[in-house]
Amino acid sequence: MRLPKPLITIHRASLQTLVMLALAVASIATYGQAIGQNSQSSADPNCNHNEESSAFSSYFTNGKDARWTQINRAWHVSSGRYVLDGGYLPDSVGRDGFSVTHVKDKSWRNYVMQATFDITNPAHLPSPDVHNAFFFVRVQSPPSEGTFYRIMVWPKGTTDPRGGPHNGQIIPGGLISIEKYVEGSVLKYIDREYSNTAVGTNAIVIQVVDGTIRIWINGEQVIRMVDPHPIRYGGIGLGAIWEAQAWFDNVIVTPLKDHDDDREMHED
Repeated sequence: MRLPKPLITIHRASLQTLVMLALAVASIATYGQAIGQNSQSSADPNCNHNEESSAFSSYFTNGKDARWTQINRAWHVSSGRYVLDGGYLPDSVGRDGFSVTHVKDKSWRNYVMQATFDITNPAHLPSPDVHNAFFFVRVQSPPSEGTFYRIMVWPKGTTDPRGGPHNGQIIPGGLISIEKYVEGSVLKYIDREYSNTAVGTNAIVIQVVDGTIRIWINGEQVIRMVDPHPIRYGGIGLGAIWEAQAWFDNVIVTPLKDHDDDREMHED
């Protein structure tokens, strides 16, 4: 299926927002140095993070985290990570696997979501060339037929997933996209043929402020979308396409203050 034409606009970030993001990016560099690797290849949002400022954190240190709701496919906590590696649930309605938390939460408006992830897909399902991760923000109703923003990450050298004239082509720099879903329909879409992913562990920072979404992977901003009519609140989610395997860890959500000049955007 051919996706809608990308739309890109420009938005100015507040000083408070930039400070929060500077701290998030600094944590990525700190972790890279601590493990003796380049800071662009991996990250841990625990570093330099103030637990008291978090709205939510999940490190998957025990056998189950009941705050997450699994959709379509089974997830497991293994070796301190949240792993999407199971089969289809009895009530599944699609192939993609998701897990969400704080759906419909009206107190989650402007925030930064951080996580580490790996999309190596060791089982090579549904085929060896499929490596993918989903991230969701402002989830008002669950995927795939709900209302939310979905971020899709594909690694360097991926086979183009967009179909149509792109079918079968290789994207050297990878692919990242942001989609706006309202009641299951895509109303806005942008993408960029560059994801800055590495083989193995990656770090993502997703900032949602009013109508602007900015995304950093491994310390580099890779995409930004501005939505003039944004989804105003909601929780977060993780996932992967079809039968692909992936793992996630160190999920942290830090609230940001609403912009004074955008008060009308937050009326329910």
